[in-house]
Amino acid sequence: MKIKDIQKGIKNKQFSVRELVEKKLILIGEKDKDLNSFITVDGDNALERANEIDKLLKQGEDLPLAGVCIGIKDNILVKGIRCTAGSNILQDYTSVYNATVVEKLKNEGAIILGKLNLDEFAMGSSGEYSAFGITKNPIDDTLVPVFITTPFEIAFSYNASATSAALSDIGNTLPPRSIFVLTPLELKKSIISLFVYEYIAE
Repeated sequence: MKIKDIQKGIKNKQFSVRELVEKKLILIGEKDKDLNSFITVDGDNALERANEIDKLLKQGEDLPLAGVCIGIKDNILVKGIRCTAGSNILQDYTSVYNATVVEKLKNEGAIILGKLNLDEFAMGSSGEYSAFGITKNPIDDTLVPVFITTPFEIAFSYNASATSAALSDIGNTLPPRSIFVLTPLELKKSIISLFVYEYIAE
């Protein structure tokens, strides 16, 4: 479902934010066990936030992203959710604050479904080198998934999330997009706040 369709449906009361989030979580439960695009699914908090957003909408709050379900790359900090960067070294680390991009998304009514898989410390381009398992290609699981934002494209491809947030470092060399099915929007460090993600020794 496109973001504009979610906005229209919420405005016309075709469904509630809670109903939309419940459907997305069911879909993740059914599909992601095979694709492994999520490291952490934060279902309880997503449903709690959905209830809050529904109440705010009834009170007349203007929330442009109400009901928009988002997966966050697991090296971008979300308060209260573990942030592993795809590594066992950080498997028990829980963020104590939100990245700027996450805070802005939440303030507009977006729902964070969980944290998405990535190559360990984002040092890879195929989605095959996470400590939490390989992310599978949704079209043909015998093929590599490809690209630094692979899990977000995959979660999007089976309609688990409307969009996602990922960070692409300056200087990345990208494989040709024709090898995959989607073209995501990349966030470059040069155009967004650096108060975003886990710092690794640079």
